[in-house]
Amino acid sequence: MGTLVNLQQIATEIQGYQIQAPVDMFTALQYVSENLTNTSYTGSVSNNRNGTDLVYQLLINNVVNNTSAVALVGDYIIIKNNALVSVCKSSDFASLYATTQ
Repeated sequence: MGTLVNLQQIATEIQGYQIQAPVDMFTALQYVSENLTNTSYTGSVSNNRNGTDLVYQLLINNVVNNTSAVALVGDYIIIKNNALVSVCKSSDFASLYATTQ
């Protein structure tokens, strides 16, 4: 086995899109399924009733890698190098990312 080494990621373009309302889920889904270099993303938007609250969720699937992620209102869609998509929960965002605008 090789030796464990420390790594530092180099020159990665990362963009984030916060889901602020259910309508943003449709916008994000359309963007990742039509505009990325790797267009292997599909998904759906659904809602469930949680007591008196209506909870919307965005499911993003990568059909090539057979992976999926779920985003709720407040979460961020993270796009790396115009190809890889992941979801960052709103509670984790501040500890992982800083905005540059």
